[in-house]
Amino acid sequence: MNTPTRSLVLVSLVLAAGLGGYFLGRATADAGPADDAAGQPAEARPLREEVARLRRENDGLSRKLTQATASAAAAATAASNPDTHATRMAQLRALADAQRNKTARIDLPIITREGKLADGFSTMFDLTPAETAALGQAVDARRQQMAQMLAANAKVTTTDDAITVTVKPFDGGGDVYDGLMEAFARTLGPERNELFLALQTDQLTRAFNSFGAEERSLTFTREAGGEGKEPRLSLNDRQKTPRSSSSSTMSYPSLAKLPEPYAWVLPLVAGAESLPVRPRR
Repeated sequence: MNTPTRSLVLVSLVLAAGLGGYFLGRATADAGPADDAAGQPAEARPLREEVARLRRENDGLSRKLTQATASAAAAATAASNPDTHATRMAQLRALADAQRNKTARIDLPIITREGKLADGFSTMFDLTPAETAALGQAVDARRQQMAQMLAANAKVTTTDDAITVTVKPFDGGGDVYDGLMEAFARTLGPERNELFLALQTDQLTRAFNSFGAEERSLTFTREAGGEGKEPRLSLNDRQKTPRSSSSSTMSYPSLAKLPEPYAWVLPLVAGAESLPVRPRR
């Protein structure tokens, strides 16, 4: 086979593979050994190898297409029947597939900023009122456990115009994690719990202070308000783990207005509302 003719054949095979050339590739590849036996020229071997490679690529693409089609079908079924348990499970399976295949990042609501079980979680997982109450109580109980541990391991430092509470990593948080996960597994049952594990990623870890594995620093100051406004309490919250770190600054009129997850720190910073007011920057 001369070079121009061989190039034309290869180009044709590539185009055919993109348009469903799996079958053409298979037929040509299966014919390869017989050609050798019949004494075909040795230069035909690279062509057969190229066809085999294209066949493998098409097999992989076919599997991915099947997975994507199944997820899309589940989502379409869910959209047409939004009120059934089976439909909600189909929705969750589609989301879990997308998470596992890394075709999308799903941030399913589980815990609110106030540290409570999110209403959206109850809806998505089709929880009964009794199941919602059971999980809500489990979340509250484990959050209180973590709060007690945070307070017990806290160190308070006071300067002229700031109070800082520092918590180093501590032991015992693993038991809180185990208890929380057992509560979810017991309430959700095998089917829903499997989907929950696929979708929750690190959300519970963030909500529960990495279960004692992070270093945390809370700094309280008083900042001057705008024209004619009262000074406000400022809270800078820094969190650091071996793999990541974050920092946020929030403003509140008083300690009583802090969200529920900060309740544990209130007895340690009672003097924050008497700090000197820092000038406005």
